[in-house]
Amino acid sequence: MPQFDSQFFASQIFWVCVCFGVLWGAMHWWVVPRVRDIQKIRSSKVGTVMEEVRQLHAKSIEIRSQCDAQQEILEKTFQHQIQSLAQAQEKAMAEHLLQLKSRFDLEMSRIKDELNTLEQTFTDHLKTDALEIAQVLIQRQKESSHGDR
Repeated sequence: MPQFDSQFFASQIFWVCVCFGVLWGAMHWWVVPRVRDIQKIRSSKVGTVMEEVRQLHAKSIEIRSQCDAQQEILEKTFQHQIQSLAQAQEKAMAEHLLQLKSRFDLEMSRIKDELNTLEQTFTDHLKTDALEIAQVLIQRQKESSHGDR
């Protein structure tokens, strides 16, 4: 095995040192700085994105509060409109009922007047008929009492 042969030992150490130096130099002056730059760029982009996220979150909270306020205003407006419509309907119904009651009362008084007139007419006819019947009966009584004599 050449690794354990003392003749090749010095050259192997030399080439190990040369390879290590080249790799260390490449890593130290070329790879690590590029990785560090990429990490800085990435960190700044992540920071920018995080700041945008914070701003958007704050904006969304503000918009949400505005939406909630507008929704509350709309609910109050609708409740007010519903109440005003209900009151208007109740008022219209009360007015309609009053009109119906006044028409009913008017019709009732007209019918009562007609009934009173009919009652008076009927009473007058009854009196007239009773008088006529009484006169006819009296006349017959007179005739029958004159005829018996």
